Formats: sequence, C-alpha cells, structure tokens
Amino acid sequence: LRVGLDLLRRRRDPDDPVLQQRGRPRPKPRGLRRVVLPPRQPPRPQHPARFLHVHRSLPRAGILGHPPGLSRSPGRYRRTATRHVPGGAPVAGFRKVRHSKPMLSLSNAFTQDDIANFFFRTRRYLNLTNSEEIAVVAEPKVDGVSASLRYESGEFILGTTRGDGTQGEDVTKNLRTVLNVPDKLKGLVIPEVLEVRGEIYMRHTDFALLNNQQETEGKPLYANPRNSAAGSLRQLDPAVTAVRKLHFFAYAWGEASLEFNDTLWEARKKLRDFGFKLNTPARLCNSVQTVVGYYAELMKDRSKLNFDIDGAVYKLDRLDWQQ
Repeated sequence: LRVGLDLLRRRRDPDDPVLQQRGRPRPKPRGLRRVVLPPRQPPRPQHPARFLHVHRSLPRAGILGHPPGLSRSPGRYRRTATRHVPGGAPVAGFRKVRHSKPMLSLSNAFTQDDIANFFFRTRRYLNLTNSEEIAVVAEPKVDGVSASLRYESGEFILGTTRGDGTQGEDVTKNLRTVLNVPDKLKGLVIPEVLEVRGEIYMRHTDFALLNNQQETEGKPLYANPRNSAAGSLRQLDPAVTAVRKLHFFAYAWGEASLEFNDTLWEARKKLRDFGFKLNTPARLCNSVQTVVGYYAELMKDRSKLNFDIDGAVYKLDRLDWQQ
C-alpha cells in the first residue's frame, strides 16, 4: 500500500526528479557499425546416392500411379552421402590395414517414394531427359559381414574386414578357410592387382548344425547367423573359423588394374569368370515399377533362400554414372 501511494504522488507532482529523468530523450548508442553481409552463394549440386539399400520393411503400396520423382512429403527425405561410412572400429588382436579405396556405405530407402526419389535425383544430377533410361542392378542385401580380398598376379595375399570403412582388420588366415574364396583367380587374363569386395555369411543349415553342436556340448546358443559369421571371422585361431563353414558372395571391387567393362551387369559376369560366387537372384531393372516388382518377388521367395537378407540393394548400372 505504501509503494502504491508513493507512485500515485509522483504522478501528480510535475517537479518530481524521477519523472523528469523519464522524460529525457535516450542517448544514442556509440560504437555501432554497419555490417555488410556477403551475398548468398547458390547451393552446390548434391551428388545422388549411387547405391540404394531398400529395407525389408518397404510397404507394397504407395508409389504406383504417383507422378515419378515427386514425393508426397519431400521434407522428410534425408540426403545421405555415401562417402561417410558408418561401421565398427577394428578390434584388438588383429593387425590394422588401411583400405586402398574406402569401403562405401549405402543410402537407405524405407518407402516406395524413396525409390522414386532416387531415380528423380539421379536424373536431375546427370541432366537426363525423361526419355533416357536409367538402368539399375537389383541384388539381395545379404545380412552378413563385409570383407575385402586383395589379389596380386592372381594370388590371394590379403583379406580384411570392413572396419570403419577406411581401415579394417587383417583376417587373411581366417578368410583362406572360407568357402567360395579362391586362392587363385581363374581366367586367361589375370590383373596385376584386384580387390574384390563382398559379404561373408553363414547359411541357415550350417547355423542350425552349429547351434545343435552348442546345445549338445551344453554351451549357449548363438542368436542369429550374422552374429555367428562375424564372431567366427574374428577368431584368433583359424581352425575355429574353418569348422564354422562360412561362405562368401562377391558384389563389388576396390583397387583394380583392369577395366571392368562399361556396366555393372557385365562386371558381375567378369567376377564370376574369375571364380567368385555372386549374390543372387539379381536383376537388371530400368524403372521404378520394375524395381518395386523385383523387391516384391524377393520378399515373397526369401524363405527359399538359404541365407538371411535384410532388404534389397539397387546400384546404377553404368559405371561412369557411379563416379
């Protein structure tokens, strides 16, 4: 109450110094400078993903009949650079090896709109017209462990895990025990240097036998074939790896002293001629509809496969477009 009466008295008294102070104009601040910002630069063109991983949770409805390349909700798409590779750091007990070329990752797709957006961004980046065909190679995404095999003069000399994408572990002795890993390349024309990238996996039948053995010996069972393959590949004793019956699928290459034709589809045939087993079933697709159709068939027949998959992979067929 006392404070309120004091304020009321000040309002009525024109000679009050507080009111006089309030009536004075505020001094202008000193030392301010005008800052001129540089003009905004136009954004750099974004390189589209070269490899697209479509997860097995992809719904079967949604894109057919939708205008190609146009998303219903474009704000939810996230651009993922394929050169930033996630992965685990090398484990202790193995020699660290730096990859001659990074082992790249995959951009993810969870909906059919993501597939259409992949085609749209590729067409826009390469300045392709709507009439020009974009061919992609569709493959199953084997749920295993990535590995790189180095051959010099046709001889297998080094095998590494993926690690963090830039360096991995030297598991050459263990990889020599893996089925489908040739000690020597086949063919008449052998490159001086060839690094073959692929996936180490365990088949369902071998995984069941392994768990039966674990149960018989009173040991804990393994959770899934992928974890079993990863643990088997990183055994310090190669003899343990040998009895696990691991397999290898080839799907790409790193450093190479020869040209791999002009397309990925032809390059796959060359890898097969060298003696490698390829991840199948694979298909050459040229539209969003054929890509979606391949995925639907793959999911329908996945129970017939003797290995785990966690989706499909789509790669641009033309190798010059992948650069």
